Amino acid sequence: MRLARVTLAIVPLLMSCSTTPPRGQFIDQVITPLSVQLADERIDTRKAQILADKSSTESLGSIGGVAGFSVGGPPGAAIGGMIGSALASTHNADVDTQVAELEAQRIPFRKKVAAILIERVAPIDEGFSLCVEQKERRYQYQAGQFQRQPDGPACQPTH
Repeated sequence: MRLARVTLAIVPLLMSCSTTPPRGQFIDQVITPLSVQLADERIDTRKAQILADKSSTESLGSIGGVAGFSVGGPPGAAIGGMIGSALASTHNADVDTQVAELEAQRIPFRKKVAAILIERVAPIDEGFSLCVEQKERRYQYQAGQFQRQPDGPACQPTH
């Protein structure tokens, strides 16, 4: 009987000392914003590459005009300019389509990145860690918030 009382007194005490932070809160506070940031960085980088290609193609009209002028005077310049402009407008339509398709994938890509990051979460003392960009990011649960700690060693994602 005495053992039962001691056990009943110790169990609540041990439960209150639990250092396992809430995983759902970690996902809300860390994983979701991190997945948005990582996904958006990659989409924005790709979008910039597409738009940079567009601006280099827009110069086709002027290059065509210069090339036409050098091989035959003003009539050649007009033909070269028209060819360059036609190529540029076709390319611009393709660029607009690529950018629209990329933007349409932004939300699904964020969700996919979040799912991958969630698979990488590992519990550590009073927090969680995960491998991001070949660094072990560590987070400690303090006063209801996850605080980023110094990174751990280099890592290779397993997922």
